[in-house]
Amino acid sequence: MQLLITDVSRITVNVYNGTSQPGLGTTVARELTSRRFTIAAVRTADNGPYPQTLIRFGPEAVGAAWLLRAYFPDARSEFNSARLGAPVDVVLGASFRNVPTATEVNQAVAQLGRPVAPPGTCPVD
Repeated sequence: MQLLITDVSRITVNVYNGTSQPGLGTTVARELTSRRFTIAAVRTADNGPYPQTLIRFGPEAVGAAWLLRAYFPDARSEFNSARLGAPVDVVLGASFRNVPTATEVNQAVAQLGRPVAPPGTCPVD
C-alpha cells in the first residue's frame, strides 16, 4: 500500500504556543503556511507552559493528525472522540526545537508506518 499525500492545504491547524518563548506560535504557523497547511488560529495555550508538544484531534482529523506527527516527532497525541470538526490543534511544548526539513518529514512519514486507529475507535477492515 502506498500513501500519497498530495494536498496538505486541506489540513487545518490551530497553533498554540505552550512555551515561554514569545512569538513561537506565529513562527511555526508561518512555516506550516509555507508548506501549504491551512492555519485557522494562532494563540497562546492555556495552562502552560507545556513540557512536550501535543497534537489534539477528533474523529474527522485522524489522518491529518497522523501526518502532523511527521512534522512534530516529539509530540504526543491526544484523541477526543467527542471533538467535532477537522482542525488539528498543535500545542508547542518546551521540547519543540524546529519544524523539520522536507526530507526529514518524508523520512518521518516512512518511519511512522501504517496509520493506526486511535484507542476507542473501531477500525474498518
